[in-house]
Amino acid sequence: MLPDTRRAGRYARIREQLVELFAKTRDPGARMATVVALLHHKMPHFFWAGFYLLKNDALIMGPYQGPLACAVLPGPEGVCWTAVQRGESILVPDVHAFAGHVTCNTRSRSEVVVPLRDTAGRIVGVLDVDSEKPAAFGDVDVQGLEALVSLILAEAPAAPMASNVREALRGLLIGQPLSVLATYGPEGPHASLLAFAATDECGEVVFVTPRKTRKYVNLRAEGRAALLIDNRTNAPTDFADAMAATASGPVQEITGAERAPYARVFLQRHPDLVSFLESTEVAFLKMTVERYSVVRRFREVTEVRPPIRAT
Repeated sequence: MLPDTRRAGRYARIREQLVELFAKTRDPGARMATVVALLHHKMPHFFWAGFYLLKNDALIMGPYQGPLACAVLPGPEGVCWTAVQRGESILVPDVHAFAGHVTCNTRSRSEVVVPLRDTAGRIVGVLDVDSEKPAAFGDVDVQGLEALVSLILAEAPAAPMASNVREALRGLLIGQPLSVLATYGPEGPHASLLAFAATDECGEVVFVTPRKTRKYVNLRAEGRAALLIDNRTNAPTDFADAMAATASGPVQEITGAERAPYARVFLQRHPDLVSFLESTEVAFLKMTVERYSVVRRFREVTEVRPPIRAT
């Protein structure tokens, strides 16, 4: 399953895509169908995702993706009805331990249900997602799903395009652990894969490299570099869905008292690299990002300058 940071980034990108798509239609059925289609294809730990709508005191199946399930939930038992009655999202790590659980598919082991509200705040249905694995969902899924569901009956797109690009970029920087570093030196251009971490407002990017490397020699000679971060999956859908960002700016070694706070940033993202960072054979480096060049759908290019704050 995807780690939490990658899940958060993926939910942010799905939300960005939905805002653009929902600008073209306010039809609730079309919006719900789009949400579950994206979740089905983008979230590998889901095996079922669908909506149930409140009609005549029953929850009636709406748009969904996955195997056949219960067409009607008469209530009052079950996770979906509990979410309606409590008026809040329900996270179930083990469906077999949930009192009154309604089995629609025996493959379901864990579940999240999020209420769907109209513009007046009344619950009119729920989004139900299931996994074949126990404890497959966490708080990051609840928060991500709530953000998506809130868009369905909204009267207008949630944010302007520029804001969405910045939000998607932040999700990319938080969600991706690796980048490609491009440097230039006496022997010409050079590219290499390395682990990185961005600071809170994404104005700086830190990384580690052995000193006896070509990239380190190039950085000492030129003092500038570029970092490519992307979320490609090597699938045909990348042509429509992939996003890439190139960070560029001066690079300098981190030494002295300023090393500790940057080390915390790096190790929070890469706790398994603590011995590598502490080695006397490596340099701990910081890029001060002047700009990000963001490319989406292979043709849409946007320049973004830090800071990039959480919304």
